[in-house]
Amino acid sequence: MLVLSRYEGQTIQIGDHITITVVRVNGSKVRIGIETTDKLPILRGELLNHDSTATVVEFPTSQALQTAQLQVG
Repeated sequence: MLVLSRYEGQTIQIGDHITITVVRVNGSKVRIGIETTDKLPILRGELLNHDSTATVVEFPTSQALQTAQLQVG
């Protein structure tokens, strides 16, 4: 696992099609934005079914931007 430190507004590029942006840091919560193509599903870890196949949840993406709020422990 690669662990990076980023400040608000900074990005991480993964390949040619995924950009992760730190949108906001508020205490122990980090709000991130994930930009990708409409064809790539974005899954939150808690939605995965670890006993069998993964449950895929696709979000409507008019701008191909997904924002997830993560709890930093």
